Amino acid sequence: MMKKLRLILFTVLIMIFLFSCAGTTQSSQANNSAGTSEKVHSEDTQNQKSNRLSWLDNFQMRFHQVWQIPKDVPKNPHLQATYSIKISSSGEIISKKLIISSGNKSFDQSVELALEKIKLTPPPDGREEWIFTFVPPYGN
Repeated sequence: MMKKLRLILFTVLIMIFLFSCAGTTQSSQANNSAGTSEKVHSEDTQNQKSNRLSWLDNFQMRFHQVWQIPKDVPKNPHLQATYSIKISSSGEIISKKLIISSGNKSFDQSVELALEKIKLTPPPDGREEWIFTFVPPYGN
């Protein structure tokens, strides 16, 4: 049950993230050389969203493979740590910054340590900065 709840929470966070990025994938109007208006629509919009979701799923899988929550961290499903992460075009995490602490230093440090270990593929669309909120994987 908790695993399902975490998956739903992660999915909701991804959807919020995607909607906040929607401005980069909108249709636009362009004028051709004859002066008439021509609608330009990016057919990759759906592919871009699909690539982004696939990359985020891959990120989550790789992160959970290396994340080890210390035993001194209480089993509290309300713990959350939010990080701003900059990722190079090769997939290397070049910086990470704790934006919102969980209030538990050991939990926050476990997230940071996992981020140092993770090996990523290049991010979609060349996007460099990402914001992630990490919640404990209780109920596995």
